[in-house]
Amino acid sequence: MATGQNSAPEPEFPQYSRLPAEMKDEIWGQALLRRGMQYFVIDGQRLGEMNMSMFNCYIRPLAKSQDTSAWRRQNIVSALDSSARGVVKRQRQEAGSKKMFPVYPVRSSPRLPASIAYVNCDRDVICFKIQGRIVPIWERPVPVARLNGIKRVAIEYAPQPVGKGFVSPSTSFCCTPEAHRRAPLCGKLMALFLSNFPDLEEFYILYVPKRNDTQCVVKKKGAGAKAGGVKGKRAMDRELERFHDIAREKNLAIFEDTKFKYIEIVKRDVNKNLGSWDGMWRALREVRLNWEHYQKPAFFKRYAYKSPNIKLGIVVRAKI
Repeated sequence: MATGQNSAPEPEFPQYSRLPAEMKDEIWGQALLRRGMQYFVIDGQRLGEMNMSMFNCYIRPLAKSQDTSAWRRQNIVSALDSSARGVVKRQRQEAGSKKMFPVYPVRSSPRLPASIAYVNCDRDVICFKIQGRIVPIWERPVPVARLNGIKRVAIEYAPQPVGKGFVSPSTSFCCTPEAHRRAPLCGKLMALFLSNFPDLEEFYILYVPKRNDTQCVVKKKGAGAKAGGVKGKRAMDRELERFHDIAREKNLAIFEDTKFKYIEIVKRDVNKNLGSWDGMWRALREVRLNWEHYQKPAFFKRYAYKSPNIKLGIVVRAKI
């Protein structure tokens, strides 16, 4: 119902109730996000100062006001009518479906039945935020069963400025300036974290573009075009649209959540003026070098662990 004189009326579909069940299922199936971006927090600090690690991690979603995860669309659709609930129920029973929340490792865990989170490990990518100390698989007595089956993992690239003002890492993947002069996001820590996923197939560094990332100028066409062309946000938007077209053409990965798309990029397609993105490629290269080190026979002989072959890449967030 409209609340003001200028408010747009809510859309209506009075003939919906007359549609056959197959068409209703098709509508709700199209409303769900098939390749979703999911956000979760691995909270080791929650279990107390004596266990601030992934020995017994607690996995929870982000706060609802900050969370755009694809599974929240699933919950919204399931509350609409019986047909929508049936479609969601069948999707949660598909191969690769995994319940991520709520899972109760300790009695004090909050019970929020309205926030039931299912992901599909065969299609979705899960972006983890870490609170606590990162522990590799060969330092833990038992694997974390809640990480089994997950095939695609992402970590957001959010480096903090390094210099005299550096106080403490803002995330568990940041190092001190002494360890990383040029890229405060540590590839070694990311590789140690990935060792906890026995079924891992793909890893992505996720980047949220900034308005001042690009210094490129997109020239306007036409006699009335102003000198200098388009800079800043508009230039960045055009770059992201170009990345989207390239991803569709080359069959690169594209994921979605309730608000954004996440587009896989390759370095040769990135504009040279996006020099501020060089830190991401350095961090990804460091992950690759450490991951290859975990595959060496000498490493396996010492730690009884050999990393699987995985795909490494970068995805950028875009509102398209």
